[in-house]
Amino acid sequence: MMSDSLRKKIVFVAFIAVAIWGYTNFRQPHQGPIPQESVVAGNEQAPDIRVNTPSRPVNIEEKSKEPWGIDPFHLIVIPATKENQPATSLYWQLSGIIYTNQSQTAIINEKPVQIGETIDNAKVISIDKDQVVLEADGVRMTLTVSQG
Repeated sequence: MMSDSLRKKIVFVAFIAVAIWGYTNFRQPHQGPIPQESVVAGNEQAPDIRVNTPSRPVNIEEKSKEPWGIDPFHLIVIPATKENQPATSLYWQLSGIIYTNQSQTAIINEKPVQIGETIDNAKVISIDKDQVVLEADGVRMTLTVSQG
């Protein structure tokens, strides 16, 4: 068992380590090394290192027509279809399970299916008393009957 004084020493050392780490990682960002050409020796004049900024606002419409590309914030929307979406359980709705020792039947998308059959490009892997396992596009998913 750890003594109280040893525990206090460990907590103190951990606190100091976190404080040092926080200071080195969260202080003002380092601006990087000074470029060699901006170092002035003797009586030389320092070079002008200001960035040339345009004196007027940039017209986004004009810039988007230039050959370098389109607006990087333009959102391209592709409508969701079963062909371009990965297999998820959103396409299959489990309405009920009929489970006996002799046969197991699940009602998926309002159609009765049994183990080994395919429903809307998904193969029924197993049917239990409270869940059905489907496999589509190499992805296994579990459907459960919702209460209500």
